[in-house]
Amino acid sequence: MAAFAFSQITEVIDPEGFEEYRLRAVGTLEKYGGKYYGGVVTEQVDGEWLPDGMPYGLAAFKFPTMEQLKAWYHSPEYQELIDLRHATARGAIVFADGV
Repeated sequence: MAAFAFSQITEVIDPEGFEEYRLRAVGTLEKYGGKYYGGVVTEQVDGEWLPDGMPYGLAAFKFPTMEQLKAWYHSPEYQELIDLRHATARGAIVFADGV
């Protein structure tokens, strides 16, 4: 069953540093079977999503299984990037089982 990680970036503190993080993070996905889909949300059309307004970044990462997703997230390759993400942006990451 597919698994997804969703990342919501609510504030970018250091744009150059965050771009470095983003490019390096995307480069870690292939080894674990992951795919990256991302963009900037510019319009909210229904419900409540983010109290701080827009725009903000939203990314989805698709993996064949939850085991592969967790192996990627806990991998040495990605773990060395977490401090860079925290230093350059504010946001959250969640995991979801696919259907």
